[in-house]
Amino acid sequence: MTGTPEALAKALIQGEGLTSSAPDETAAIIAKRVDAIPFYIHHVVAAMADRGQAATPEIAETIVAEALANAQDWDLEHFRAGWAPITVSAPKWSGAVGSVGRNR
Repeated sequence: MTGTPEALAKALIQGEGLTSSAPDETAAIIAKRVDAIPFYIHHVVAAMADRGQAATPEIAETIVAEALANAQDWDLEHFRAGWAPITVSAPKWSGAVGSVGRNR
């Protein structure tokens, strides 16, 4: 589990001194619910520490659900329903064979 999002979550839980009867399961839930993004893993564990509660899968689920309901706190607007993907237009093709990267 070293070098994984789950390992990060577990290390942060331990580093905060949080008690947990299921640290591996809690770490896995945290990583899964925030799509393994370290920025958000830190936020979930920090929220657990701020609450002074044990690190449990249920608390992790609650914290993520609350954050999604109030996206302002963690800049989660892109995770909320109704978001539109960014569209990127393809570069224009000149049609000239062999002219890629050359100044003519």
